[in-house]
Amino acid sequence: PVPALTAICSQWASENIKFALFATNNPKLRFQYSANGSATAIALSTENMTVTDGVPISVKVDFDADNGASGTTTTFYTSTDEGATWTQLGAPVVTAGAVTLFNSTATVEIGSILGGTTYTAAGVYGGVTLRNGIDGPVVASPDFTAPVGPRLRDAQGNIWTINGSAWAWKDVA
Repeated sequence: PVPALTAICSQWASENIKFALFATNNPKLRFQYSANGSATAIALSTENMTVTDGVPISVKVDFDADNGASGTTTTFYTSTDEGATWTQLGAPVVTAGAVTLFNSTATVEIGSILGGTTYTAAGVYGGVTLRNGIDGPVVASPDFTAPVGPRLRDAQGNIWTINGSAWAWKDVA
């Protein structure tokens, strides 16, 4: 059976949660985030993704924690040309109450949460780009398209380590 959730990218540990981006089995995108490290809020894309076997898909989420109207806005996107162009996936999801995301010290993971143990992904990741804010500076950008050993350094100097079939990065600064 297809799992209900598959982790795409996360910064999530017990009582140390910042965010997670999941693909659901519908298939929708689900962004889950926390302001206090434990309780989470969920934004679910309003439309299903179009997924075709053998066709790579890129996904993006823009999360505006304070949209200026006393709320948050989460906008989902997909791309089939490696992010050269993006198509908005449904309507933006607006939630009452602006937030400040929890300043988690958890490891950033690709393809899982909780140290590679939960919601593990099956599939191939070409890369991930994490930004500080919408269209903000890149803080992590591992490229998984070239053969790598058990460790990889991205352009920002972050070291990614394989954990089972998932990659994780720990900010040691």
